[in-house]
Amino acid sequence: MAQAAVIAKVSSINGEAFARDQSGNLRRLKVGDAVREGETVVAGNGAEVVLKLADGRDMVVGQRESVTLDAEVAAQVKPDATDSAVSSNEKGFQKIASALTDGGNLDDLLEDPAAGGAGPGGNEGHTFVEFLRVVESVDPLAYQFGTDRGRPLDTIQGAPLTRPEDIQITVGDADVAEGQDLVFDVTFSTTSANPVELNFTVTPSGANPIEANDIGTMVVRDSFGNVLTANANGSYTVPANATGVTVTIPSIQDNVYEGRETFTLGVTSPTTGVTTGDTGQGTIRDDGTGGPPPDDDRPTVTVNDVTVAEGQEAVFTVTLSNPSEASTTVTLNLGNTVDPTDQDATLGTDLSTDLKVTFDNGVTWSPVVGGQVEVPAGVTTFYVAVATTADEPNPVYEGPEKFTLTAGTVRGTDVGVGTIVDDGTSVPPPVTPPTTPPTPPVDDRPTVT
Repeated sequence: MAQAAVIAKVSSINGEAFARDQSGNLRRLKVGDAVREGETVVAGNGAEVVLKLADGRDMVVGQRESVTLDAEVAAQVKPDATDSAVSSNEKGFQKIASALTDGGNLDDLLEDPAAGGAGPGGNEGHTFVEFLRVVESVDPLAYQFGTDRGRPLDTIQGAPLTRPEDIQITVGDADVAEGQDLVFDVTFSTTSANPVELNFTVTPSGANPIEANDIGTMVVRDSFGNVLTANANGSYTVPANATGVTVTIPSIQDNVYEGRETFTLGVTSPTTGVTTGDTGQGTIRDDGTGGPPPDDDRPTVTVNDVTVAEGQEAVFTVTLSNPSEASTTVTLNLGNTVDPTDQDATLGTDLSTDLKVTFDNGVTWSPVVGGQVEVPAGVTTFYVAVATTADEPNPVYEGPEKFTLTAGTVRGTDVGVGTIVDDGTSVPPPVTPPTTPPTPPVDDRPTVT
């Protein structure tokens, strides 16, 4: 197919400018490029293009302007006043005037060449007025007519003119329960005719950033579903015509409560025309809110049963199901059993209402205030002590008396049963040193004399 004639060439250019053909295709202009008939030259923001026409004239296209080049613009011979003049035919004018005045038919004035030779006017058989060309007097910038200078041309309202090869990259977010895969959608604003090279970075972020062992190795797939192999420098090459990639990062399951952890996935590219800078946030949850299915590593609690001689301290072992990277709130309350056959110990009489707690195996004890304690991060076992009351010097044999210690976390509660004996039974010592030294077992059973 023959190409259109060359109308002008680019003699100088500042900034970015493009040539758009009649099909809407854009090409970037550079010095020396030819501009053909029917193409429109578009200058971007801050740009200026100087075109050299065939007759040696310079045509300047300023910023945010567009000019369509045709044969009229590049014509070496310009129309003058004679082209718009009316041919002189006085008799013809008189005939027209008489016909109009007398109500005659103008068609009768036409001379039919078929009836004889060519008409006297020599212009296709009539002597009417013939307009050869219409010429308007215009200034030297007349080739810019019709540009509507009051509005921006070839721009998107509120956005700069961009190169047709530019690819904007956006990165989506991923939010999963611990143990599941985080899948990030990395999207291209348009496809590329050439391969695109991408680099990915994972950065711990937020108030509770991930640690190195919280995630696995990423897998990158192009939009055709193919797994991409990392290059020697760690980058990935995306094939031409792809619409983007997906980046899959597995989260690692464990039994440590870590809370909601976050990181960012960033992307950069050395490929010309590719714009990056967007990041995606990855969130890993182990607090029961992710999924499905959810993962809940918040600790549960258990309390053991104890038997203690009257007058000694009852020391309960409280255990968390798993460690936590943050402190865990545990509530503690004394009470009685629900079994009607049990003989209940009276709180405040048979035992104290004050609790003590140790998190370092009895090295230090602290009072429990407000019915709850904060278990330090990493601690899974601690001890709670309560003092029982001896009847001496006026002993009363009461038999086994029972009470309860209820411990709870956000995931539920557990109850430990304490039994106070006063029948001389020897009970094993507590697993951790109590706050007061143990005394010999008390035997309040009556004797006979």
